[in-house]
Amino acid sequence: MKETKFKQTEVGMIPSDWVVVNLCDVAEMSSGTTPSRFNEKNFKGDVCWISSGELKSHYIYDTKEKISKSAASSMRLYPKGTVVIAMYGLEAEGVRGTSSILAKECTISQACMAFTNLKGIDNEFFYYWYAVNGDEIGSKYAQGTKQQNLSPEVMKNVKIPLPPTIEEQQRIASALSDVDSLIANLEKLIAKKKNIKQGAMQQLLTGRKRLPAFAPKQTRDERRETRENLKMTELGPIPADWEVKKLSSVCTIVMGQSPDSRYYNEKSGMPLIQGNADIENRKTFVRFYTTQVTKRGLKGDLILTVRAPVGSVAKATFDCCLGRGVCALRNASDFLYQYLIYIEKEWSKQSAGSTFDSIKSEDLCATQVVVPSSKVEQTAIANILSDMDSEIQTLETKLAKYRKLKTGMMQQLLTGKIRFV
Repeated sequence: MKETKFKQTEVGMIPSDWVVVNLCDVAEMSSGTTPSRFNEKNFKGDVCWISSGELKSHYIYDTKEKISKSAASSMRLYPKGTVVIAMYGLEAEGVRGTSSILAKECTISQACMAFTNLKGIDNEFFYYWYAVNGDEIGSKYAQGTKQQNLSPEVMKNVKIPLPPTIEEQQRIASALSDVDSLIANLEKLIAKKKNIKQGAMQQLLTGRKRLPAFAPKQTRDERRETRENLKMTELGPIPADWEVKKLSSVCTIVMGQSPDSRYYNEKSGMPLIQGNADIENRKTFVRFYTTQVTKRGLKGDLILTVRAPVGSVAKATFDCCLGRGVCALRNASDFLYQYLIYIEKEWSKQSAGSTFDSIKSEDLCATQVVVPSSKVEQTAIANILSDMDSEIQTLETKLAKYRKLKTGMMQQLLTGKIRFV
């Protein structure tokens, strides 16, 4: 790669041999159609039909809904390789500003715009350029009051800087695609590791599977007859030598109490932890401080949210003031930390399937948890799950680096600040 000379243009500084063109000069733009939903037969077929909400991945291989051939007969069928963007919605909703490339023939909804018959511009290069500039284009060109939207008419004069040859555009797109592949493979690996951990939690935290050092000594026939010496409890079958205990008996619960808001600030006092907004990656972080300390949380405490959402768990990474949306679990074991992660989604349920937005101190104290009688076994289980967490965290750190690398590459390559030889 090498640096090059630049010139000032309507879109900023670009290499002297690059050109700036209107989109209408290099592509045909058209929007799609949504068949009538009053006719149920329209959405009973095998022709792919794309809604704007599906434009969140690089390629579209399949669609959530498919339409009939009769409904598609009055619509345009866009070929493989077509770049499609979302025309409606706000950036915050993750719709307008998004785009995809068709991996097969598809029809599109009226909320989508297709770019076809590209001349002098590679479709992959255009996809990546729009990925960087889509939000800005939406903010600048979208029209309407209730629901802002783009259209072929307003998009035709959008200007795009282009390398002079298709070959250079393709090399840029190929480099970005390689990073995308690395990111996609890491995402799949992380998802696989998380599924493995979830399975391990289901087995180890309920005693369905015992670690060899703690499994009861039985013959094969005895295991068949006793089903691993399980006993029935309020929380289901657990090993005979395990226990069901109240949460208040395995840790000290410190309920939060919010300070007066006039004592909140962004610089001095003690960090204030109020709820889920102050938790990231299962660790507390500082958003606000308070000079009035009501209830104190200590570094190393488990922090549990007690107001919507109930049950999110994290570790306190510093001493803090506990707001009313959280409580601290003091002297809690690593086993309990993993167990609370395991039951995290269960907090939103009550009997009869109803939900609640908060939990009272007495109900929290009475919450039942499963605990191995042996602290050595608790530690052994927690260590295995913690090692899995560490492996996942390492992969997620690597993923964040790749995503940051991709962002930097797009900023450099799509503006010509860095050129391929």
